[in-house]
Amino acid sequence: MATIPLATGVGWVVSPVIKLMFEKVQSYISTQYRWQSNLDDGLKKLETILTEILLVVGTAERRRTLDFNQQALLHQLKDAVYDAEDILDEFDYMLLKENAEKRNLRSLGSSSISIAKRLVGHDKFRSKLRKMLKSLSRVKECADMLVRVIGPENCSSHMLPEPLQWRITSSFSLGEFVVGRQKERDELVNQLLEQVGIPKSRSEGARPTSSEVITIVGTGGIGKTTLAQLIYNDKRIEDNYDLRAWICVSHVFDKVRITKEILTSIDKTIDLTNFNFSMLQEELKNKVKMKKFLLVLDDVWYDEKVGGSMNADRWRELFAPLWHGVKGVKILVTTRMDIVANTLGCTTPFPLSGLESEDSWELFRRCAFNTRDPKEHLELKSIGEHIVQRLNGSALAIKAVGGHLSSNFNNQEWNRVLNKGLSNEKDIMTILRLSYECLPEHLQQCFSFCGLFPKGYYFEPDVLVNMWIAHEFIQDGRHTYGSLKSTGRSYFDELLSRSFFQALQYGGTVHYVMHDLMNDLAVHTSNGECYRLDVDEPEEIPPAVRHLSILAERVDLLCVCKLQRLRTLIIWNKVRSFQGVEGLETIGFDWLLLKTFT
Repeated sequence: MATIPLATGVGWVVSPVIKLMFEKVQSYISTQYRWQSNLDDGLKKLETILTEILLVVGTAERRRTLDFNQQALLHQLKDAVYDAEDILDEFDYMLLKENAEKRNLRSLGSSSISIAKRLVGHDKFRSKLRKMLKSLSRVKECADMLVRVIGPENCSSHMLPEPLQWRITSSFSLGEFVVGRQKERDELVNQLLEQVGIPKSRSEGARPTSSEVITIVGTGGIGKTTLAQLIYNDKRIEDNYDLRAWICVSHVFDKVRITKEILTSIDKTIDLTNFNFSMLQEELKNKVKMKKFLLVLDDVWYDEKVGGSMNADRWRELFAPLWHGVKGVKILVTTRMDIVANTLGCTTPFPLSGLESEDSWELFRRCAFNTRDPKEHLELKSIGEHIVQRLNGSALAIKAVGGHLSSNFNNQEWNRVLNKGLSNEKDIMTILRLSYECLPEHLQQCFSFCGLFPKGYYFEPDVLVNMWIAHEFIQDGRHTYGSLKSTGRSYFDELLSRSFFQALQYGGTVHYVMHDLMNDLAVHTSNGECYRLDVDEPEEIPPAVRHLSILAERVDLLCVCKLQRLRTLIIWNKVRSFQGVEGLETIGFDWLLLKTFT
């Protein structure tokens, strides 16, 4: 995994949480809950402390680097803020319960017992409020020390600003917004069309030949997947192949999952619920018999733990059904690793370098200037040309930086990006980190939450937006579900337009994915709040984690780990298959929003 600056160990920004708490406290104090007047003093004190803490947090979060002690202080402050948020959530629950009891009392008559219960609840909240204020006051003293150390620059500017109004730019479809790669596309299409209609007899378990497997090798973000998409949707390919299948392999090799995805890409109506691996292979053999078949394997990795022989054997096993009576099979692979090409039998991999300078500028121009004419903004054009030179032809970096600059169309920000944001021009993660830091706080929070999802996952925007709404990540003054959903979708579209998500097209259907490097960035920026437990992770879950993603076969860890602050639990179920989207999403998940009140 790429190196991220140390500051990201603090986790996502907590400022939006404090602002939401501030609004709640103001609501309690003003008009909505006047019956709770005996809590006014404590709530007003909480309001003051939250305002002061927001100044400190805002200053610390804008810092690019914090030393270990500064990070520890900020962690303490954030933990205390989250504890306070939990108490306010409990207060909300108590108020809802109170209103429900009042409605029951109107029909059943007043009762001294129910009144006594309400008073006990109030006393419990009052006790927790005092404890919370004491905790926040102590942490604020430490935070005051922190802000003196890191400097109070621009502190006052962080005083409860209004949510930023960002211009939502439209994202381009794949066919409209591909710059360059025509030469590479034509060369690879020609290779895929060579001898494709000539039947070949192959022995079971035989290794594919170099002419049957074509491997595109390049660094992350260079444009391998985009090039493969161009080829997959090329009319020459559509006209010459009877069947096509696109599979995102990613880090974890799962022969059952991959075979199921191949089959459901070929036949969307097929039901594979009770199929074992042998039955899947037999079905695949029958489906491709006497067909010309193109298989695209996107983002293939080499498993260092099992070694070269095992890596080669399991791919041979997976490919075995493809060599029985077919007219012609070609396999197109994208990977970051040269060793994958050799493992799959490709002796001459196709190296993909960065975009040419002219293509790099054209891509940047479309992203950063949008419909504006660079000739009318000569100073920005000059700055942009220097920025492009620093991005080394990385399509992902160009789109990410260009998307940010499009919404910050001024000399000051463009110069800042050029002079400070690209200090390590060879490290794309530094560039992506810059794009993340330039997002408004509420979008940072929404993006970082996506670190819970595994690499290669196909996002459904409506499902993701509902999760954001449940966690009160959406800033919308109307607070109706319809308006929250609409605002949440605008959040998703803004992240999409800035290349934090990608829209990929498979045979006329659009799927939303997150590039592996963006997934790495989300994992790092959510550190401390989110935790994704993958297959090879240690047998331990950090006790302070608030949002957890775990495989179904590892849920036993929930019984031995003390997770007192858990808010979200996502359980990934690899047994249940979701085949609604061309069979591409073959792991489902169940998720719970956890708020426990005692």
